[in-house]
Amino acid sequence: MAKRLTRDRELEEKSRRCCDGINKTIHLIANEPSMGLYRIQQHIHKALPKCVECQRSVSSDSARLKTLAFDVTEATSVLQSIEKTQETFNSIESTLRKAVTSAAMINMNHKLITKQS
Repeated sequence: MAKRLTRDRELEEKSRRCCDGINKTIHLIANEPSMGLYRIQQHIHKALPKCVECQRSVSSDSARLKTLAFDVTEATSVLQSIEKTQETFNSIESTLRKAVTSAAMINMNHKLITKQS
């Protein structure tokens, strides 16, 4: 009978440990989604402000880039206009040289005429 009591106690101890293990496992499985969601919530609370700041920074940089792109486009068109006016200025310069030469010729002719008179 002593052997039987010892076996019953061992069996009872093993059964209790098995039940405790099963209870812990079931408890973990039952609470795991809640813990997972809690961890996700913590992560969102930590990461969201950084994401919002990053979005604001990107929006600000995007606006600055649009402005700079517009400025570059305008500067390019101004430079193209200046290149087109180069021909006009060359023509004006040529005309002025001819006018100065003609004025000098007229002036010389006028001096010759005044000397002869």
